[in-house]
Amino acid sequence: MTEKNMPRLVVQLPEEIEHQIYSQIVALSRQAVAEVTKSVANNKRYVNQAELCDMFKCGIPVINEWRAMGLKSFPKGKSIYFDMNDVDRFIEEKLKF
Repeated sequence: MTEKNMPRLVVQLPEEIEHQIYSQIVALSRQAVAEVTKSVANNKRYVNQAELCDMFKCGIPVINEWRAMGLKSFPKGKSIYFDMNDVDRFIEEKLKF
């Protein structure tokens, strides 16, 4: 069964729990951006999709969802690359409650 064909489970959580989960996700994202910012200082401004997944401890489907939400990317050869400045901006603007 492919991911697209898998049944979905909708879970309703109390608003307070949703806010706690969201806050934790944002905190982890900001931590990842801070780590990446250090890499930018070491001339690591552009990262490929695998590196971005590694930085955010997520899979390619999450990155693809972010791209669908507006995260800028560009092809280079057979790979997809991201400007870490765009990633930082995306986290700040789009991943808000």
